[in-house]
Amino acid sequence: MPPKIHKGEQRTPEWFQLRCGRLNGSRAGDMLSTIKTGEAAARRNLRVELCLERLLKQPLDSDGYTNAAMEWGIEQEPHALRRYEDAVLGGTLDTLTKVAYVADELFMAGCSPDALLEDGVIEVKCLKQANHWAIMREQKIPSKYLPQLRHNMWVTKTNWVDFISFDPRFPERLQFYYERLWRKDADIEGYEKQAVVFLEECDKEVDFMKMVEHGHPKW
Repeated sequence: MPPKIHKGEQRTPEWFQLRCGRLNGSRAGDMLSTIKTGEAAARRNLRVELCLERLLKQPLDSDGYTNAAMEWGIEQEPHALRRYEDAVLGGTLDTLTKVAYVADELFMAGCSPDALLEDGVIEVKCLKQANHWAIMREQKIPSKYLPQLRHNMWVTKTNWVDFISFDPRFPERLQFYYERLWRKDADIEGYEKQAVVFLEECDKEVDFMKMVEHGHPKW
């Protein structure tokens, strides 16, 4: 079943509501967190947050918190996409589709890609200078972003994701890095299995807490 694409702007009240209670790409790394014994705190905390949002029917982060680094990244994103259009597409920005949110129609999951193409998804990072420096030096996608990229391909049902790192404070030829991650190389089936298990845990937790809320005989 194809996902549902919501047009509009990100970081609006409507956008926060669309994300409410869903496993989103920015938290995929937390969902995959593991430790040697027991459950990783990041995974447990994420499950509680999503379950609470479902019970409250409202997002916990709807205040739209940003910091200077986030604001700078938001400002630079259009410039990064223009560089991508020039370097990769060789056409116009009309070939890129800007969306607010993409919602999976089977599972409580979704993502907020920076742009969509017919068969791919774009993820832009405008990072601190040290982070962009490391990417340019290593010439590869940092491993910490791979869960988000895999998640976004899973939700959007696309065959590839283009990762972009952009920093206009660098010399011209060092400002832009892009790399394509193909679906066949990202073990999307394996990711889906892990995501489904996690979301089933969330469903059970919500059902249990609803029984507690409404006075299950045990209490």
